[in-house]
Amino acid sequence: MTENYSEFFEQWLSTEPNPTLVVLKGHLLIEWLLEQMISHAVQQPDHLKGADLGFQQKLFIARALIPLSTKIQESDWSAIENLNNLRNNLARDLDSNTNDKNFRDFLKFRKTNIDLATDINIGDSLKKELVFLIELLIPFVDGQKIKNLMSSQENVIAQNRNISSFEPKEADQFFISDKHRLAFCLLKYHEERDLEKEIELTQLHYVNKDKAKKWRDKMMGYFHPDKNISNESSLNNDEISKKINLIYKRLTKQA
Repeated sequence: MTENYSEFFEQWLSTEPNPTLVVLKGHLLIEWLLEQMISHAVQQPDHLKGADLGFQQKLFIARALIPLSTKIQESDWSAIENLNNLRNNLARDLDSNTNDKNFRDFLKFRKTNIDLATDINIGDSLKKELVFLIELLIPFVDGQKIKNLMSSQENVIAQNRNISSFEPKEADQFFISDKHRLAFCLLKYHEERDLEKEIELTQLHYVNKDKAKKWRDKMMGYFHPDKNISNESSLNNDEISKKINLIYKRLTKQA
């Protein structure tokens, strides 16, 4: 059955062509597994519902509850902790060059033969590492919960969905705020052309300069560096503003 799990979750993660979304999706699943591990191990799990535990707390509690004879090694727990750090970095720093280094650093943690300067397939390597970590946690979770999860995700795999086809509530789970979600989509636009809806663009913006300008002004209201000095410091407003202006120039055929 483990092989079935491995194949299923590898396919599930493969519905995301973007390495950032692979990490965010894998993190979400591993957090769910930690929650299920805790619920399965305690006598009255309902009392945990109002605890408002973060990922790190769930990790420590789950680790404290599993048997000493477990095959999960110290390096495995460290890899899960590193995954949480990676996820937080991705949600706060949307620079693609920084992300690439973060991906490689995460993979290099246990695979010491990975050269940061080598052009490896980041997406495939991330999927394999995440599936490995997922498989480590599955034996400590109620089997029926896993089967229910797999059943509920079959349509997702069949449709090969990406960020633009997520239900809003599902997509929002990957980002710490709606503003971070919008920033991510703006930076990925042109690389992922199907994100037009996510950044509030329509065909009218390509033919009507007034609408294009109103769109730019609205976006700059969210991200202009001069208007965002004291808050949302985790966003690179300079880079996002440059991307907004570049999109605007292309809308009005100036670039």
